[in-house]
Amino acid sequence: MFTYVLMRRLLRNRWLAMAGFIFVFSVQLIMRSTPIFDIATNVLGLAVLVFVIQEFGLLALIVTFFVSNLVSELPLTPQFSAWYAWMGWFAVALIVALTAYAMHTSLAGHPLFGAAAFDD
Repeated sequence: MFTYVLMRRLLRNRWLAMAGFIFVFSVQLIMRSTPIFDIATNVLGLAVLVFVIQEFGLLALIVTFFVSNLVSELPLTPQFSAWYAWMGWFAVALIVALTAYAMHTSLAGHPLFGAAAFDD
């Protein structure tokens, strides 16, 4: 986040700052001499990260990291009889509950689909 804010201040242009952020971290990946597929997926991930920062802000970035860590660290299996299955499905239920709560809060008492949606 600091690097992106610094780029915004130095370059004074939103799109140049986004490109500069992706470029700086892409060069870092290239210097590590990782495979080209890893570089491509990491550049795509950086682009998504910068987009989330720019369009939705710091709270959305924190939620993105939280959900990403939950999904990557907890085991998720379709085999409900496995002893570890509850951990992954609990994480999925937590993500769905937080999403539902955020959607309900963001609507601020307004209906999800307005009356105009049902008029013919």
